[in-house]
Amino acid sequence: MTSDSQQIIEAYRKRVAREKAARAAAERLLEEKTKELYAAQLREQGKTEEALRSREELANSLQELRETQSALLQASKMEALGTLAGGIAHEINTPIQFISDNLSFLGDSFDDLKSLVETYESVIEAVPSNGQLSEPLQKLAAAKASLDISFILDEFPQAIEQSVDGVARVSKIVRAMKSYAHGGTEEKTISDINATIKSAVTLSQNEWKHVAQLELHLAPDLPVIPCHAAELNQVVLNLLINAAHAIGECNKGQDGRIEIVTFQTGDMVQIEIRDNGSGIPDEIRNRIFEPFFSTKEVGVGSGQGLAIVHKIITENHGGSVDFTSSPDTGTCFTILLPVSDVFVGVG
Repeated sequence: MTSDSQQIIEAYRKRVAREKAARAAAERLLEEKTKELYAAQLREQGKTEEALRSREELANSLQELRETQSALLQASKMEALGTLAGGIAHEINTPIQFISDNLSFLGDSFDDLKSLVETYESVIEAVPSNGQLSEPLQKLAAAKASLDISFILDEFPQAIEQSVDGVARVSKIVRAMKSYAHGGTEEKTISDINATIKSAVTLSQNEWKHVAQLELHLAPDLPVIPCHAAELNQVVLNLLINAAHAIGECNKGQDGRIEIVTFQTGDMVQIEIRDNGSGIPDEIRNRIFEPFFSTKEVGVGSGQGLAIVHKIITENHGGSVDFTSSPDTGTCFTILLPVSDVFVGVG
């Protein structure tokens, strides 16, 4: 092989070696850049995921804030309502008391006046039919003839009795309002659940009396339990109002029915509130205790009623609340409350 050929071959080998080295360097550089790019992508992805988590956490925090604000607003409204109810009850109680006292006086006095009128009549009747009445007796007879004495004597006692009954009903409402206004305390107190239910029934009467007949089946031997009476009053109020609305949607006329039943089962007091209203659709049954969930039109319902019921019963009293419902038979809410505060802690 000539010297020139060897030089050409040697030059080719060197060029191949250089190109191979260049490719290897390029591959190493590409690999390094790829690794750097991949690491940068991972870092960016981490930042993105962190940002997403932050946004999600922020959204959750905002939702919790809204729920807290709504709960505080509801609590403020209920506190204001309680204060208003207490003030109204106090203002009504005084005139009702003297109206009641005056009606009692009129009732007692009527018996005396009736006796006097009967004596006057007996005097007039004692005069012979052909006898001459003295001038005073003539005036008395004329007064008797101008008045329907028999009607007055029959109707006056009934008017007083109806008035006394009306005052008694107003007094019952006043007592219920006072109980609702002043029942809330930081500590649980030993309370009569049946009395709390009766108070709620009285306060909600205007909601259900036009759409349903309400029946109470309250166990007379129900034990008193430690609870926040005002909160339980609110629970029963909310459920009664919901029941009345459910029945109203069905237009049942005189066939609407609400029943409240209480009894003891083991170490728990059970309350059942039943209605024969429209029932709860299957597709929303797992959501009815969610805050802000409502099937009512905007501005009609806040979606807080049943959420508040659930919170009061489960968190504040260590009990449970559940329901069964059917479009054919209506809805029954069942509440269980511990008889002893050992189950839920003091306060």
